[in-house]
Amino acid sequence: MPQADACSEQHAVAALAWRLLTCGPAIPERADRRGFLADVAMGERPVLADCGAPPWPTGEAALRRALSPDPALRYPGLYALASALEAGLHEALHDPLVADAGDGLAGAGRRLSPRR
Repeated sequence: MPQADACSEQHAVAALAWRLLTCGPAIPERADRRGFLADVAMGERPVLADCGAPPWPTGEAALRRALSPDPALRYPGLYALASALEAGLHEALHDPLVADAGDGLAGAGRRLSPRR
């Protein structure tokens, strides 16, 4: 079994963020173990909006990169992932389509963004 490292930690953080946004796993569970493992290996992910989360293209792209099955395609570290998510959140706060999604990402961003 491979040792935990910064890449696996990044994957775990992104998977947790996905679960918090969608109330579901980043890789949908399947009864068929081989099918599930194939989804893991191929990096198959649902679209956030299909999981009930408001649209968030920039943040979703950041999470997808961090969830890549190939560690070489992930961010160089958690700080880079956090920066990408912060940029996506900033974009979402100023996007009327996301802001109109109710108390989704924009509402969370207003509560979580530090006062500057």
